[in-house]
Amino acid sequence: MHVPFNHLRRIGVNAANNGSDSAPEEEPLHERIEKLEALGLTRRQAEVAFWIAQGKTNDDLAIILSASHHTIPHHVEAILARLHLATRAEIMLSVLETLGWLRWPAKRQNGRTTIRAKP
Repeated sequence: MHVPFNHLRRIGVNAANNGSDSAPEEEPLHERIEKLEALGLTRRQAEVAFWIAQGKTNDDLAIILSASHHTIPHHVEAILARLHLATRAEIMLSVLETLGWLRWPAKRQNGRTTIRAKP
């Protein structure tokens, strides 16, 4: 599937920095994906989780990853099951914490993710 560059820009993907809205001097996208794979995710699940953490919708993910919009929910469900999470918000927190982007580290309690301030 060919994705028009203007549409990628509309959904917040900048080709100049490997699809990230962050500064180009940060680690490349493939290194971020490898960190997420270390959680036990497949490559594709890691990519989906990364983009969920960027606030992308399932339709956005289908475009970014050149996948069917019917496939994305299956990846999301697999991520939730593999990481023992319940919501997309928990996926986001888990990814942000794993990548070291979370200012207030998430803490798992009773199977739920909570936010706590650093002492």
